Amino acid sequence: MASGNNTGWVNPSSVVESDTGSEWFNEANAKTEDGSFAQSTVLNLGDSKNLEATGYDFSVIPSNAIIKGIEARIKRSASAGTSIRDDNIRLLNAGGGSENKRSLTAWPTTLTFANYGGDGDLWNLSYIAVKDVKDSSFGFFLAAENIHSTISYLAQVDVMQLKVYYNIPAVPNFLL
Repeated sequence: MASGNNTGWVNPSSVVESDTGSEWFNEANAKTEDGSFAQSTVLNLGDSKNLEATGYDFSVIPSNAIIKGIEARIKRSASAGTSIRDDNIRLLNAGGGSENKRSLTAWPTTLTFANYGGDGDLWNLSYIAVKDVKDSSFGFFLAAENIHSTISYLAQVDVMQLKVYYNIPAVPNFLL
């Protein structure tokens, strides 16, 4: 098999909130890396709602490709350097329940990228089909948590990007 193919970083066409927790404001600002961001004031010892990014254009992936890994990249920051961290980072509509890729490291106070997954990482799923990643409902979500016991802090997200790694099967010699 030929290998080493990836889509490069792709931005979502939609970012919305879901579930329960502290609300996100200006969710659509997390669609592009431009210094404007989605924000949530996460209550003390609480979680934000999920921030769901979908509508990634993976049309460059051939229909006969084999998905080898998914990498998510989030540019995010917090108003305090020790209290906001990931609560939940999961794929959406990937043919099953994916692994939570959260990190227990506190978010920095300046906008910084954090990466989750990568080449060879299917997020604890046995298989992800090309049709799944090309579906407009495919994507990922994040929720932030505040571990401070008495103070609410601001979580900010500038962009939520995905990269898909894939192989293209070689054509058997007898078909050439």
